[in-house]
Amino acid sequence: MKITGGATGRPRAGAIDESLVVAFEELIAENPLREFSVRALVARAGTTPDAFYRRYASLGTSPTSTPRSCGLC
Repeated sequence: MKITGGATGRPRAGAIDESLVVAFEELIAENPLREFSVRALVARAGTTPDAFYRRYASLGTSPTSTPRSCGLC
C-alpha cells in the first residue's frame, strides 16, 4: 500500500521553533541587525544551522522577521 501526501520523517520539535524566536528577540535587543547571523542565532537557541534551514529559507523568511503579534511566531 502506498501512502501519498502528508509529512514524512519525524515531526519537528516545537521547542526549537520557540527557542529560535526567543534567541532572535534576545540577540536583536543586544546587537544591530547588520551584525545578526544565523550562526549567532542557532548558537543562542542551542540548535544547529540545519535545524534553522529545515524551517526557514533565510533570516528574511523566518517568523523571527515578523512581529510576534501576527500569530506566526
